[in-house]
Amino acid sequence: MRPPVRGRWRHGRGRPFRNRRMSSDILPKRVLVVPEYDTFGGTLTFFLQLLQMHQQHGIRTAVLVQPRQAGPDMLARFAELGVQPSDIYVQTWGAVGPRVRRIAQTLKRLDTRLGTKFEYPIYAVRGKLQQHVPQLYDWLFARHAVSAFRPDLIVTINGDPGSRLGVMLFGCPTINVIQTYPTTQLQSGLRRLANWISRRPRKHFVTVSRFSANLIQQNLGVNAHAISVIPNSYRPPDAPLPLPNTASTPPTVLTIAHMNDYKDPETWFAVAQRIVQQQPNTRFVWLGNGHLYDAMCERIRAAGLAAQLIAPGYINDQRELERHYAAASVYYQPSLIESQGIAVADAMARGLPCVVSNVGGLPESVLDGETGYVCPARDAEAMSTRLLALLNDADLRCRMGEAGRQRAQATLSFAAQMRQYMALYAKLFN
Repeated sequence: MRPPVRGRWRHGRGRPFRNRRMSSDILPKRVLVVPEYDTFGGTLTFFLQLLQMHQQHGIRTAVLVQPRQAGPDMLARFAELGVQPSDIYVQTWGAVGPRVRRIAQTLKRLDTRLGTKFEYPIYAVRGKLQQHVPQLYDWLFARHAVSAFRPDLIVTINGDPGSRLGVMLFGCPTINVIQTYPTTQLQSGLRRLANWISRRPRKHFVTVSRFSANLIQQNLGVNAHAISVIPNSYRPPDAPLPLPNTASTPPTVLTIAHMNDYKDPETWFAVAQRIVQQQPNTRFVWLGNGHLYDAMCERIRAAGLAAQLIAPGYINDQRELERHYAAASVYYQPSLIESQGIAVADAMARGLPCVVSNVGGLPESVLDGETGYVCPARDAEAMSTRLLALLNDADLRCRMGEAGRQRAQATLSFAAQMRQYMALYAKLFN
């Protein structure tokens, strides 16, 4: 008989991990997810999809979130996706540990009694840590949840390429899912840390496009062998997907995004203004809010285009969102930065031809001349020409829309995404 192999290393808080032979389909039993998300957007969408993957594979999941991310609606979603209330850890960036909190509270009582300022240095040091050593702060932020839950695997999800690296310093296998990419080289200390982490066993980075992977390697310093490209999947509707829209009345160009600088609403407005001057019955619809939303609404009203340029804000109701997809003729995304674009994948899956800018991972999703058109960023003339070609040719819209639908179903489905993540889980866990 072969002698038993003794476990040789530990992770979590003294939890033994037995280094025995495992088949490739064995998955971790307990996964801690540390997400960074806003009220809507690609990072939140992927986070909820990941919880669904865990639920389907019987993986017990804990989440570590901040108070602003744990509203009643989100807690209800956690419950629907199988996260137990005891496995939801809500931590503020200001409180990095019970011991620090107790010291601060003691000093505060002392300051109140004596009129001193002993409490101030605690918060000053905390602020310096967060500003100058954010990776150490990340580690302190996650330490309680890791010690209490003792995960087999940690998954961090973020929209900032340099964040959450400190969470990767824990002993257990860790995956850092980066939903965007660094546009410039990050500071040398951060690059050295990322490079060192990427050379450790069972520390892995995931991104959503080859373009993003290349920039993460170049600008963040991550080793190429530690990066996997797993595209985000489209969000399937509750009802069957609508047929490609060949006779939308009136012709409608749909955009779904945050109304922020990098989504380029400036070019969107210029293109919309140019097209409605030629074809007044055309509508442009932008779904989403952001720090430029109020200013853009005012600009639309001032130009007298409120009937043609419609910006109702963020829509949370899925049925209403599906109605907008069904009423659209073309999907338009003029972004300046886009790692992949979940909204583009959603539009392709619903049979809409897409006109997008030639940035980031968008050309990997939209095949120029086959499922839509890829145009130079900020080129309002080129984008207007391509949109008009689609709006004025129903057969072209139908052909490109169907090609996009088939491409999305073949390469951007939830099932394909889940298979790739579970294979990566098994590889790192084993």
